[in-house]
Amino acid sequence: MSLFGDQLKAFRQKSADPQRGGDLTQSRLAELVSERLGTEDAPRFQTISNWERGVSRLDAYTDRNVLIAILQVLSVCGGLPNRATADGWLESGGYALLSAQEFQQIFPQGESAPAPANARWAARLEAPTYTRLFGVEETTARLTDLLITPQAPWIFALEGLGGLGKTALTDHLARQLMQAGHFADLAWVSARPVAFSLDGTVQPAPQPVLSVDEAGRELAAQLLGRETASELVSPQARQQMLLERLRAAPHLLVIDNLESLTDLEQLLPLLQRFANPAKILLTSRQRMPGGSAVYHCPLPGLEEADALALIRYEASTGNLPHVSGATDAQLRPLFQVIGGNPLALRLAVGQLHLRELTRLIDEWQQATASEIEAFYTFIYRSAWDRLDETCRYAFLSMPLAGEQGGRLAHLVATSGLAEREMLAALEQLTTLNLVNAHGTLDDRRFSIHSLTRSFLHRQVAQWLG
Repeated sequence: MSLFGDQLKAFRQKSADPQRGGDLTQSRLAELVSERLGTEDAPRFQTISNWERGVSRLDAYTDRNVLIAILQVLSVCGGLPNRATADGWLESGGYALLSAQEFQQIFPQGESAPAPANARWAARLEAPTYTRLFGVEETTARLTDLLITPQAPWIFALEGLGGLGKTALTDHLARQLMQAGHFADLAWVSARPVAFSLDGTVQPAPQPVLSVDEAGRELAAQLLGRETASELVSPQARQQMLLERLRAAPHLLVIDNLESLTDLEQLLPLLQRFANPAKILLTSRQRMPGGSAVYHCPLPGLEEADALALIRYEASTGNLPHVSGATDAQLRPLFQVIGGNPLALRLAVGQLHLRELTRLIDEWQQATASEIEAFYTFIYRSAWDRLDETCRYAFLSMPLAGEQGGRLAHLVATSGLAEREMLAALEQLTTLNLVNAHGTLDDRRFSIHSLTRSFLHRQVAQWLG
C-alpha cells in the first residue's frame, strides 16, 4: 500500500481548499469526504494520515463509497486531473477501476487539466520588493550552477549587512529554479522580526519564526500539511516525516533572516539531516558557523556603476527626471557617502523628491533626518548592542584604515589596542559583517563599507552619548 498512500498524499498536496483557500490538509480532506458521504462522524486527520502512510487500508467492497468520495473531493480541489490518474491510483491499491457511473460522479464536467505546477510554491513567497536587481549577475550564475548540481555543497549561506539584498536575491533565485523545474517543491521560512519601509518606518513582520523548533514546524506545515505542525505530532515524528518527504525528490528549502533564531546552534545539525538531495539556502546578517558544511557567500555592496544604474532606475520609475538625467559626476558624491547598499540608495532616491542633493548628502553624513536615523538603527543597532567595549573601540577605529582597508599591524598601531585584542575584536566584527576581510593569502586587509563609515561618523556618537 506504500505507492497507494504516496499517491494519495501527492494528490492532496496538489489540491487547494475551494471554500477556505490554502492547502488541502488531512483534516480538511476528512471533513469534505464526510460531507460527500452524508455523515456527521468526520474521521480525524490521523485516519487520512494512516492511509497515506500505508498503516491501514480501505476495504475493497464495504469502503468503495469512501474511495469514490475521496476521488470526488480531490477532483473538485484540483488535485486529480483525469480518469487515467484515478484508475492508476485505484490499481496501485488493488481496487477495481472506475465504472462509467463512477467516472461521471467524479468528473461531471469531464476531465480537467492539472493545476498549474507553480500554484503551491509561489503562494509561499511574499510579493517581491524589487522589480529589477542590479549587480547580481555573477553571483546568480555561480549559485545557480551549484544549486542545480546534485552534489555538495548542500547548504548555502548568503551573508552580509542588512539592506544589501540577500532576501531579494534569494527570492530571485528561488523563482528561477522552481520555474525551471529543478526542484520538486519549495519551502520558505521567514525569521524576519521587522521590515524597513522606504517611508522611514520599521514595521513588525507578521508571525516570524523565532526558534529552530518553530522552523521545523513551518517546514513540515508547508511540505506535509498544516496538521503536522500540531502539538499532537511529536518533534521526532515530524522530523521523520520531513526526512521521508525530502529523500523522495530534490527540494529547495529557504530560511530567511537566520540570525533572528534564538537557538541557532541547534539548527545546523538539523539542516544537515535534511540536506541531500535537498538544497538549503540561508540568509543572515552574521557569518553562519559550520565550517566546510556551509558554503559561505558574502554579499558585497554594489560597485559604483551598478549603484548609479540603480539610482537612475529608481528615479525613472519614481518620475524624478532631474535625478535620472544627472551625470555620473553629479551622483557620485551620494554613492561615496552611502556606498552600494541597495536599500539605502532606494531610500535616498525617495528623499530627493523634496531635498537638494547636497543637503541630502550632508544629512546622510550627520544622520539629521529621522528616516536616516531609523535606517541606521535598523541596519546596525542589533549588531552594535552585541559588541563588548573592546570590540566597540576597535570598530570606531576602522575609519582610520582608509577605503582600501588596513593590515592588522596598521589597525593595532592606529587603535592602540594590543594585537591579541584587535584579533579577537576583528573575529567578532567580521562574524557580524561589520568589517570586511579581504586580500591575498599573504596580505590580509580589513575595511568597512562607505555606509558604515558614514554611520560611525555620527550615529554611534549619539548612541554612546
